Amino acid sequence: MAQDFEGRVAFITGAAMGIGLATVERFAARGCQVVLADITNDLEDTARAFDNSGSLATRCDMRSRESIEAAVAAAIGRFGRIDILANVAGIYPSASLQESDDAFIDEIFDVNVKGVMRTCRAVLPHMLAQGGGSIVNVSSGAARKGLRGLTAYAASKGAVEAFTRALAVEAAPTIRVNVVAPGVTGSPKVRAGLTGEKGPTSIAGASRGTPLRRIAEPEEIADAIVYLSSPQASFITGETLSVNGGSLMT
Repeated sequence: MAQDFEGRVAFITGAAMGIGLATVERFAARGCQVVLADITNDLEDTARAFDNSGSLATRCDMRSRESIEAAVAAAIGRFGRIDILANVAGIYPSASLQESDDAFIDEIFDVNVKGVMRTCRAVLPHMLAQGGGSIVNVSSGAARKGLRGLTAYAASKGAVEAFTRALAVEAAPTIRVNVVAPGVTGSPKVRAGLTGEKGPTSIAGASRGTPLRRIAEPEEIADAIVYLSSPQASFITGETLSVNGGSLMT
């Protein structure tokens, strides 16, 4: 496998499992030094699996400016630079708008929108100072496809896409900023929430909604994140790459 990220440093939020962990694995396999950032405190064992390329586990609470800035400072202290930021961390509780009080909405936006903005703001000066970098924010097909019970979540992911386009202009030409928008993806949390029955909330039901007749694997979303961070995507910025098996074509 090509080591085309040799000497680069990737900071990945939500790195403990699912898409985040798959993204860590993909970058490490291509020679990148990886920073595993997550709200969980027990990432040290996971990080040791990537010591062949260099790794750092750091606690990072997307709701806290101080926590994010401390995590970024730890990464800079260890590696001296951050070349790639992959904002994978997010929450996706469901409720209708009538069921959603202000606390519910605020929590979703605090993590999914303000958390993304906080990490970008913390990393941006380092990328500008070193003369380059790539940011990939993870959105969702829910930002463009109406889904029952996900009003607040969909709004938060739509905000991520709008923010990314604005930041892509603001950070140019030094830094590229893009979005990956997954469809239903078989992370541990998602699989736990899908039943084995034949209803619309089953894996089979979700699979029927895509022309490819299956849900995504976390590694497939990670591959899209890696691509947008790579030299092969050097003239792509401000874009949203949908990875949804054709369930939403734009």
